[in-house]
Amino acid sequence: MRALALMVCLAIACKGSDGVTDTRVSKPQEEPMKKVIVSPIAGSWYTADRDALRKEIEGYLSKADTTQADMVQGRVVGLISPHAGYRYSGAVAAFGYKTLKGQKVRRVVIMGPSHRVPFSGLALPDATHWKTPLGEVAIDREAIEKLLKHKEFALREDTFRVEHSVDIQIPFIQVIAPDAVIVPIVVGHIDPGTAASAGKALRTIVDDGTVLVASSDFTHYGARFDYWPFPVAEAENKLVAYADEAWSALKVLDADGFRA
Repeated sequence: MRALALMVCLAIACKGSDGVTDTRVSKPQEEPMKKVIVSPIAGSWYTADRDALRKEIEGYLSKADTTQADMVQGRVVGLISPHAGYRYSGAVAAFGYKTLKGQKVRRVVIMGPSHRVPFSGLALPDATHWKTPLGEVAIDREAIEKLLKHKEFALREDTFRVEHSVDIQIPFIQVIAPDAVIVPIVVGHIDPGTAASAGKALRTIVDDGTVLVASSDFTHYGARFDYWPFPVAEAENKLVAYADEAWSALKVLDADGFRA
């Protein structure tokens, strides 16, 4: 359900991206007091050593073969990227992030589901910067202020202190788009109507320098997750079929088709 909500937001936000008139990331007139969110997972989900982390990410990127994706014309507007520890998900995430090489990326909106703090709606951080072992990245306060005008969004501090789904994306962004600002969003429980409204709100900050990242593992299969819809022997083929079915809707930005 959380993956569904994320994809609906992504599809609706991307669908209107070409018609948005706000084409720049501008600084707020009044600079707020600096407030930094420190990575809650550095040293566990990925290494806390700066040089080792950069080397690991660059290694994943160098091995990612994006030949087929590079043949597609146009700008990358959105990515779906996993949020497991890098030893499990880094190689997969690299395929998506590598497609951004050479593209002008000024802002990255990161949407990740809440795993530890139960709440309804979409959470935004009350902070100016996010810190990982690779350094600090600025949070786009102006974009956050725009989103706060919509009732689906609210400031929360608790969820960002413990959530891995947003943080896991940031070191990749720091390597592939080092000058970009970020808009971190943790998604709580939302119904389809709220997802659609949030997607429309996100359109107001999407311009030709913005990329949206939906942080999702899509499926957690097995005993650990109490999810056994089919036998283990059928799992690989079934999960590939599920992914293909989801992609058939996502590639044409069909939110209703994805929900079906």
